[in-house]
Amino acid sequence: MIFLVKRPVVVALFVGLVLTGVRAHSANEQKEAGHHQHGTHPECPIPQSAMDILKCASENHPKIRAAQLDEQVQSGVEIREGQIPNPSLNLESVSGDMGNVSRKETKISLMQPLEIGGARGARIDLAKANTFLSRAEFEEIRANVMIETVINLYRLAQLKIQAESSDRTIQAYQGSISSLKRRAALSPEQKVSLSVFQMALSETKLRRLSITEEQRSLSHYFHMATGNSYDEIKGVLPSQYKWPTLAEFAEIKSPTKAKALAGQMAAEAQLSQEQANSWPVLAIGPMVQMEEEGSEKANLYGLQLSFPLPLFNVNGGGRKAAQLSVQRSQELLKITERVESHEREEILHNYEDSLKALKESPQFTEIDEENRKNQKLAGSGLIPASLAIEAQRSNAELLKTLQERELRTLQALWTIYKLDGRIMTESL
Repeated sequence: MIFLVKRPVVVALFVGLVLTGVRAHSANEQKEAGHHQHGTHPECPIPQSAMDILKCASENHPKIRAAQLDEQVQSGVEIREGQIPNPSLNLESVSGDMGNVSRKETKISLMQPLEIGGARGARIDLAKANTFLSRAEFEEIRANVMIETVINLYRLAQLKIQAESSDRTIQAYQGSISSLKRRAALSPEQKVSLSVFQMALSETKLRRLSITEEQRSLSHYFHMATGNSYDEIKGVLPSQYKWPTLAEFAEIKSPTKAKALAGQMAAEAQLSQEQANSWPVLAIGPMVQMEEEGSEKANLYGLQLSFPLPLFNVNGGGRKAAQLSVQRSQELLKITERVESHEREEILHNYEDSLKALKESPQFTEIDEENRKNQKLAGSGLIPASLAIEAQRSNAELLKTLQERELRTLQALWTIYKLDGRIMTESL
């Protein structure tokens, strides 16, 4: 039976199908875009290298932006502490009658506080020390963010390798399973092999799901830190690291030491301020006194001076507490230097031991090639499935151990960069 359809109806149906497809494609795009919404946060340009990602994270990570705001606030405090106190205007006026004679008296004085003993300078020094402390805290946060970003970059690269390897393994297992199922009849050994392959396939798929979940977590980190999606950075993920040789000894220039030094500067400034507080704050300025008695008027001019009398204390308690604080800060600085010197020595030994172990271990390409050979042999029936799967598990565990050791070595290297104060000048 043949149905005749008019041309306008055909055109209308075609247009309807096209519009439906466009709407479906648009809905899919919106769904995918939900994972990465542009314009809702600070966003870096599309990175051209792994260093672009690291640089962007070191400037735009939320922790760094918050620390920058804290530093700016402290800079404002430094300006405030350097301000000169404003003068005060005093006015007194009394009037009345003495018998039949009216009398009026008015006093006007302009008083300017004078801080003697270096009070203002001590206040400024304390504010500068706190600004230096804020800067050191900012540098510490930035160094930690950079270490975290480097580790996450290489971990994301490792996961990409693991994902590709797992996908090949899944395809190999699926191929072996399909090959066995196509046989008309299976021997008992082949039935066991089929069951083993099916269980191994399920295990590999679960492992692949864990890889995907970790990739999503790290993608969220970079989306938060740089504004870039995984698709925008996966093409520039770092490859094999070129491990440098580090000096055995180096001067400690870490942010932690800078914080301890800022603490010492603040304690010394606080001592100067307490010493200045032993002196009274003078208030001095011109004064005018205008008197009227009956028809007679007189204007008197003079100088007014006021200051508190140190009868009961000269701030001895404040000076003593500040002196002890200076001693404490000096000791903390020495302790920080000793602790971080020993820490660097220990981390350096771990780094060198890890490098030696990594050099003696097989590379990923060797492990991956071994897996391919075993999968091919198992698929051809030349070796038992259980043996191939056990070799696959052993290689997967070896790869996991190697990658964990690489990340620990990387952590040690960049921690030493942080202790040496050169983390900002190093590259991937």
